Amino acid sequence: MSNINTVAAIATQATAVEVFSALTNGMVTYDKKGNSRNFEMSLAFASKDERTRLMVEIFAKQCECGDYGNLIREVLKEGIVPKAQALVISMLLGSARRPSKATARSFCAIIEGLHAHAVAVGKAPKGKKMVLINMVGELSNLIGKEDTTAADAARTIDAK
Repeated sequence: MSNINTVAAIATQATAVEVFSALTNGMVTYDKKGNSRNFEMSLAFASKDERTRLMVEIFAKQCECGDYGNLIREVLKEGIVPKAQALVISMLLGSARRPSKATARSFCAIIEGLHAHAVAVGKAPKGKKMVLINMVGELSNLIGKEDTTAADAARTIDAK
């Protein structure tokens, strides 16, 4: 009986490095010659496109597990959202790592609306901002859009 308790205690005492290593073990990048690099080497030596792909993969895994907070905070840090709105969104998030789907849906709607407005006035974002906006779009697709009365009414009108 004591052996079972000892094994259980050892199994639950993983260090942060061991957990990180287990999570990133399968994440690799490839160079122009097709050679693969592990996660650690990719941080320093992978091409910009490969590092971006790796970052997107990490955020996607977090979002699939319901951890939307990291992506939302990075988008807010990037300045895609005006400061006043960013403050309100930050207050909604609080310190939650896993905000509710309703909060994430509201956030996605704000970002998609800001992006549509920027494109309409000829100031489409580029680079890092565009990558993050695309990731928010993917998050929106992942969690789904909440059905509203207006959307329901529009479908009813279109059906006639």
